[in-house]
Amino acid sequence: EPARPTAAETPVAAADDLDPDLMSEIDWDPEGDDYHTPLRRQLSPMMEETEGEAIEREAKRQRAIEPGERANFASEGCDAYMAATSPSYLSHKALDRYYKHEAAYLTSGVNVSEFMFGVRRNVFQDKYEALASTDGGNTNGGVKKKGRKELKLSEISDEHRQLFVGREKPELIVPTRWVRTNKNDGLVDKGFLAKSRLVVQGFKDKSLGYYRRDAPTASAVAESICLAVCAYYKFILIAKDIKNAYFSGKSVGREIYLEPPKGGLPGLEPGRLLKAKKAIYGFAEAARLFWLALKEHLESDGWKESRLEPALFYLRLEGKLRGILVTHVDDIEGGVHHSIMDQAFAKSSQALEFATNHVRDFIFRGREIRQHENGHIDVAMRNYALSMRTVKIDQARRKQLKEELTEEEQNTFQSSAGELGWLARQLRCDLAYENGVAQRSKTGTCVADLVLLKQFVGLARRGADFKQRFWSDVDLETGVILHLADSGHANGTPDHKEEMKYKSVGGYFILVANKEILEEGGEARANILAFHSSLTKRVCRSTLAAEASHLAEAVEAGDWIIVLLEEALTGDLDLSSWPAIVEKRRRAYITDARSVYDYLEKDATSTSNDKRMAIEGALLRETVRRPNASTHWVDGAQNIANVLTKHGAEKDTLREFLRSGLMSFEQSPENAALKEKKRLERQQRKANRDADGKKEAQTLARQLEAVRNAEELPYEDEPQPKKEQGV
Repeated sequence: EPARPTAAETPVAAADDLDPDLMSEIDWDPEGDDYHTPLRRQLSPMMEETEGEAIEREAKRQRAIEPGERANFASEGCDAYMAATSPSYLSHKALDRYYKHEAAYLTSGVNVSEFMFGVRRNVFQDKYEALASTDGGNTNGGVKKKGRKELKLSEISDEHRQLFVGREKPELIVPTRWVRTNKNDGLVDKGFLAKSRLVVQGFKDKSLGYYRRDAPTASAVAESICLAVCAYYKFILIAKDIKNAYFSGKSVGREIYLEPPKGGLPGLEPGRLLKAKKAIYGFAEAARLFWLALKEHLESDGWKESRLEPALFYLRLEGKLRGILVTHVDDIEGGVHHSIMDQAFAKSSQALEFATNHVRDFIFRGREIRQHENGHIDVAMRNYALSMRTVKIDQARRKQLKEELTEEEQNTFQSSAGELGWLARQLRCDLAYENGVAQRSKTGTCVADLVLLKQFVGLARRGADFKQRFWSDVDLETGVILHLADSGHANGTPDHKEEMKYKSVGGYFILVANKEILEEGGEARANILAFHSSLTKRVCRSTLAAEASHLAEAVEAGDWIIVLLEEALTGDLDLSSWPAIVEKRRRAYITDARSVYDYLEKDATSTSNDKRMAIEGALLRETVRRPNASTHWVDGAQNIANVLTKHGAEKDTLREFLRSGLMSFEQSPENAALKEKKRLERQQRKANRDADGKKEAQTLARQLEAVRNAEELPYEDEPQPKKEQGV
């Protein structure tokens, strides 16, 4: 091993001799490059001109070589047979190469470990074995085969030259495949409509992880705000689908080649590659590049992106809101004023090819949306619910409730639970509790969980006509934001898991209602903007703690919606003063727990032993006492949030609200009579226990036990026996 130079002995190139490729600044695009991964430097070609590069390569080939070496291996002598049979042969050759030019490698910042890592990554064992089998790699004497003829690309035909393009860079080649789907999948009474799409097998892309892949889509809250605004302003509801969306995105910005799928492509000769100019389906950065292009095209028409929701856009003319829309990948949903129907997408329609342009009646992300002449907007998912696959369980299997699921049953559970989850999150608030039960059972699943899921899917299919309406007569500018919360206590699921069953299931609705609801006995129209059902993050020691915990979650969600709604209506938003924006809006915090209501209304000190709850309660009390806020108690029978928190909850109250849109805090005469009836029944049961003498018997037993314990105690004036010293 030759002597290794020290750091001081390592030559450093002068400033004028530095390699411009090594020292040049690395281009980094914050919109396209991933900031989580290290930057990579793209080397420029040896010469700017192709002819000059060919001359330079020929000069290197003709360079004087050492005795015993062939011209094809001017600086590297390599025996293919030894490389194929001796595992350490290539490692030794690589080390010899490194130490021979160590000074140059150290100048470039490459040490021996990094160099050998690169050697190990480039494995050509199969090629060495093939070369050795033909004796083509024999450099130690013997009969040599005739050398291969050297061809220059400039000397062969254009047809053959194309077969070499990209093949010299195998790390830049990514395979493709066909994906075939039924475009009418999920639509009832619709025939099979075949669709084929050419996609890239992106997981085989060597550059995976080097480019940003985030592409925002609209949240459920953003879509609710969009529909509520369209109903209030009576904007004409529209939906657009972009054809060949990813081909409309930004250029891929890197050198990458595509291997055609099996069977080839029409018009492409076998063996040829495709050079990608756009990031089609399968590329990690494809959705990101399309999102950037879509955003630019919308902004060219005057649309402005929300500062809070990245996929929410507003169109304002002379300071007035004239359009609002949300995006979900290549789908657009929104509404515009009737006077600017053509102007709203004038430029973007030239850059993007809209495959569909629906007005007033369409399907968006599985949600069937229809706008009435009076401006009301209905949202349903009937087709999706009816297309859900029923869960089949054998009669013999139903008797083995504690048994774990087989692999086939587990796949069925995962698939059906996923369908139920999408339906519940997108629309069906009446299935929110059942969906939570199913999602929390995905680990350690047993037959009993599958039986419950079968029941939940049946509920979804039988309730396929569920419909939510956004009423056009709900005033968004003066409306009151309602925080309607509810919680169970120690009703976590699945109850066969110790760590789950002591937690509490709770949820909330966020609604916007006309201001008449705050009047005494007032009844007003309201629109649902958001709902949520989940487990508490900790075990609550009392009903008060569980109810307060979920009401606090509702407060946070309501504040977010208030700020987002203010941005949509006015466009004037100072995020640094968001508490002032919240306090400008009338807010009502509603609970059916009398203990929570009394705690928030009164100034009494908390007597709870749960000090964490006392702290959270103090913060909640401070929040609900800010300007324009009020606290209300509602009868539990009139609380629509019951469906979010309890198994088998009564759902007629929710159905009636969805039908009429009317809500009131005032206790109805029917519910008041029912409460009184239950109170009288409790008094009667207590009187019956007293008449049976059970209470007197319990009192007598307690007194006798106290007498026995007292008799065993010594009298205070009775002399105690003296103890002997030392005992």
